[in-house]
Amino acid sequence: KKYLYTDYQRCEDECIEKDVTYIIVENLSDINTVFSLISYIRSNGDFYDVLSCDETTQFAASVISSNVFSNDAEARIYASTRDKRLMKLALESHVPMARWFSVIDYCENGRISYLPEGFDFPIVLKPVNRFLSAETYKIHDLAQLNDALDKNKLNLCDFIGEEFISGDEFEVDVIWCEGKVRHIYIAKYQVTRLHGYNNRIPRITTYLPY
Repeated sequence: KKYLYTDYQRCEDECIEKDVTYIIVENLSDINTVFSLISYIRSNGDFYDVLSCDETTQFAASVISSNVFSNDAEARIYASTRDKRLMKLALESHVPMARWFSVIDYCENGRISYLPEGFDFPIVLKPVNRFLSAETYKIHDLAQLNDALDKNKLNLCDFIGEEFISGDEFEVDVIWCEGKVRHIYIAKYQVTRLHGYNNRIPRITTYLPY
């Protein structure tokens, strides 16, 4: 079987060890590269699946999975891990989470003149597909909100607003194997990522035994 890995550094050694054919792709954020890759896979055949081991490549993996392997279920899983709207819709009946709204639904000419019913300032403005708190803002009033929207006016459809929840912030990482939880890592952020990112404070966590 041939596998298409979307993360070279983590997977090359494993491919060599198991004698698996692999392809190195340097830039999966470019849509032309993705569809060139789709054409190559279709013409060369014998590929079994696409595996994304890094959150920055999961959108590309979902497109490839759907177009090449007709695996729409797998594509939805990949996409929901990178689009906070899909993730929240999938989990909201199972997991308590901050209330949210899609920014583009309340924009007129690139600006918002009022918050949706039930929301009040402060709110958190964040992109649906970034990581490490990039381009995430704590917003205190309409003027600050519209300043942030103006900076991102070319991709307003990629932003959501969330209710702000004050308190400690934790990181939880889980390793699954064959449907079973093997390891859980829980850590507390010494500085919340929203404050840390905006003030260029390094990501510092403390492991919490459980």
